[in-house]
Amino acid sequence: MSRQLDREYVCIVNLDNGNRPINFNIVSIGSINASIVTMRELLKSSILSNASSIIMLHSHPSYRLEKPEPSPEDHLTTLNVMIATDLLGIKLQDHLIVSGGTGTTYSYRTELKDKFSIEGLRDIVESQNNRSVLLSEPQSDYKPLAKAEELEEQNYNQIDNDLNNTKPGKAVRPEDRPCVIERMKAGKRKLDARNTAKAQESHKLNTEQIK
Repeated sequence: MSRQLDREYVCIVNLDNGNRPINFNIVSIGSINASIVTMRELLKSSILSNASSIIMLHSHPSYRLEKPEPSPEDHLTTLNVMIATDLLGIKLQDHLIVSGGTGTTYSYRTELKDKFSIEGLRDIVESQNNRSVLLSEPQSDYKPLAKAEELEEQNYNQIDNDLNNTKPGKAVRPEDRPCVIERMKAGKRKLDARNTAKAQESHKLNTEQIK
């Protein structure tokens, strides 16, 4: 990875079962101090290449010290990549950070040694009080689809009770039925908007920032 690069690059080297390179893929080209990647794009070439393992690289173009140091975001991203590759049966051999100023590299496998594992990286991320979301730990207020369907069913049951006059002493007059139906439509729109927001939030969970 050239020292002349003035922006952050995120790259993947795909390896076969004998740790021989299959190909080299540039996943993302960012700004001078950040690059946005998703697990989908990061591992796309690995899946298509039937890779057995990968090496991840990214640059710190403005780093001028003898050896680049990973940021908390780098640790979190490395952990999430390791979780994702473990689920896919693809081994993360190493994550290399290349200094743009000196060309020197930081190797996670070399520097962390026994800590280069899901458990070890999780300890590092938690010790840094990183509040970003891990792939294996969804946000506590995230409602799964089953919960949304339960809320929707409760809402429709309530409307159905009103329409069918199941509550003693609370009959729905014929002239009021359009209002009740409109309430049902409004509730459905509100629920759809909530589910859309949750879907967008879920999409953001798969996007990690490397600084």
